[in-house]
Amino acid sequence: MSLPDFEINASLRGDELTSRTPPDPDTRSEGDALTLQRQETRLGLPPRMEPGRRYRDISIGRRLVGQLREAPADLPEQTPP
Repeated sequence: MSLPDFEINASLRGDELTSRTPPDPDTRSEGDALTLQRQETRLGLPPRMEPGRRYRDISIGRRLVGQLREAPADLPEQTPP
């Protein structure tokens, strides 16, 4: 991937986290005009969290880097509002 068109970073840190229900993180991209790279870091958490279990000193980070592909030639160019 060359230079990205956009990048989204999100992070969460906590002294304590109690999982009530298993998390269901889902990232989707629709269509074929986008290439995404995803990265996640988790400290103090197992790959799969258990409901009711308490975790301490946790950190979660997610990063999405995207590159837009060229629009097909038959689509009209859009101007932003």
